Amino acid sequence: MSILSELMNLFTGASPFANDNSVSNNANGFASNESGTRQQYAWASPRDASATAMPGQQRGGQASGSQGGGSVGVVEGYPETGIFSWRRANDQLFIDLARQFNQQHNLSPGDPRYRTPLFLKTWAMIESGNHPAAFLRDPLQMNTGSGTWDPLKAKLGVPQSPAQMTPSISIYAALRWLDMKGHQDEQGVTLQNYQGDLSALRRYNGKPDIHNNPNTAFVPHDYHPGMSHSRWYASKIIDLYMRTQGYE
Repeated sequence: MSILSELMNLFTGASPFANDNSVSNNANGFASNESGTRQQYAWASPRDASATAMPGQQRGGQASGSQGGGSVGVVEGYPETGIFSWRRANDQLFIDLARQFNQQHNLSPGDPRYRTPLFLKTWAMIESGNHPAAFLRDPLQMNTGSGTWDPLKAKLGVPQSPAQMTPSISIYAALRWLDMKGHQDEQGVTLQNYQGDLSALRRYNGKPDIHNNPNTAFVPHDYHPGMSHSRWYASKIIDLYMRTQGYE
């Protein structure tokens, strides 16, 4: 199946959440296509190897909403002890839904589109890792209100009301939304080849804001005068993912 066919099926096939009535988006030296960025984040790192071997990742049938079981590990700078223990709550979903996405698209380590639980968790920390209510409802911020709503998201099972979001829906839909964004050029035209995570993440969170006031930072170090939020956002996620694995 071609990439274009996959993208078409993404929005014509039924989402597992579509009828779920229970739930009432090259400043840092990365190439734009990013085909070799940091050797695809060193997929063979010990950290990811151990994460993929977790018993929880081998379980089936958890993608609909389980939040217990496996552990992804701690993202650098985001402790999970004491009052921050809620940051572990979605680990099993990161494990299950990364596996599901990879299996659905026949992806293996080394493929630019391959997803690891640690990538998803790192991404979520930048999106909502300092806001427990958001993290426990919509960790990848697929629907925060009218400003982020797109009717296409409904095809992925995303409810139009942010109050109806769940972590399962958020992660499932965000994986596919990111994939779609990675198959677009700067004008939003669909492309055959995946343009890399840097490009995909910039389009996933396309905010042009330039945060030049440290007192208005949304997440740690969200202070980037002269750089749009979308460019900071993409580079921050990739850099944090690398550092969490022990790469400088």
